[in-house]
Amino acid sequence: MRHNNPPQVHSVVAILLAFILLGSFSSSAFAQVGKGDASFTASNLVKIAGMEKHLAKAGKEISVYVINDPALASVLQGMVGQAVGEGKLATVKSGRTIPTERPDIIYIGNPDDFLFNPTMMKSFLDYTKENKILSVTHEAMLIYKGVALGIASQEGNPKFYLNLQASKDSGMDWNKAVIKLAETI
Repeated sequence: MRHNNPPQVHSVVAILLAFILLGSFSSSAFAQVGKGDASFTASNLVKIAGMEKHLAKAGKEISVYVINDPALASVLQGMVGQAVGEGKLATVKSGRTIPTERPDIIYIGNPDDFLFNPTMMKSFLDYTKENKILSVTHEAMLIYKGVALGIASQEGNPKFYLNLQASKDSGMDWNKAVIKLAETI
């Protein structure tokens, strides 16, 4: 007996089969990359900042400004005094806009504000470039737009993105290990 199933049934079956097959793969190629929690981001920010030669020099007191991420700012404030290379984390401030006082590092906690506002993004990038500030976020798309460093979580492990041109424009001089460790753009 021959079944005459309409073409839509075959399409639905093919789509369901594809989802089942894709769902069964546990390859890291399908691993989700996203924002880590505040402790994860803070500890990785301090570690990788210690690999930038200007920030990590002996006696350097590093200041960080966090835009729109109160949880991260709070964790970083608790880390004040911690070593960053041969320097130390000295001050952490936060706010909703570009700071009036020049910090050494600015972290963008809410990338949507910058992704959907080209004027705000340009102002931010001009500010970090002119003042030689390390710009950081967790959103990979902002790295492509000109933020120097990305810190994300991939299955609980750090995933770093490094925009080489933005780093150069902001005067960053990374240890060669960072270039090998990070996905460079």
